[in-house]
Amino acid sequence: MVKRYAFERDSEDELIIVKSFVNGKGVNLILDSGASHSVIDFSILIEKGFRLGDTIGIVPISTANGIILANRFIVSEFSALGITKYNFEITSYINDDPEKTFEGILGLDFLEGTKFCIDLVEKEITINIKLKTKNGKKKAGK
Repeated sequence: MVKRYAFERDSEDELIIVKSFVNGKGVNLILDSGASHSVIDFSILIEKGFRLGDTIGIVPISTANGIILANRFIVSEFSALGITKYNFEITSYINDDPEKTFEGILGLDFLEGTKFCIDLVEKEITINIKLKTKNGKKKAGK
């Protein structure tokens, strides 16, 4: 199944923002095809009832300000671009920038198992989600 999502980007300095949902809460995430993992501001998880004691581990991540230690959590539902993942492992840290315009990063771990294209001319993201057939094998959407 092929789905298309338009995005706004008026200059080459702007990022691609994707509306996403973490356990039902809407968040604005940057689509980053160079990020191996998805990352979310810890304040979003706090609003959904998470505490630091819920962490499943700590991992170093590279940011624009250098390497930081971030917590890993399991969220029950994570959705973006027509894709929903359940019991998804997400990395989180406290982003205390008062001028932030996004709440995290949508990384390649979320897009695993999909064929996607970011078209900067048409300002469109195309997602090709593999569907299961009756015999249980996967086929690419048309």
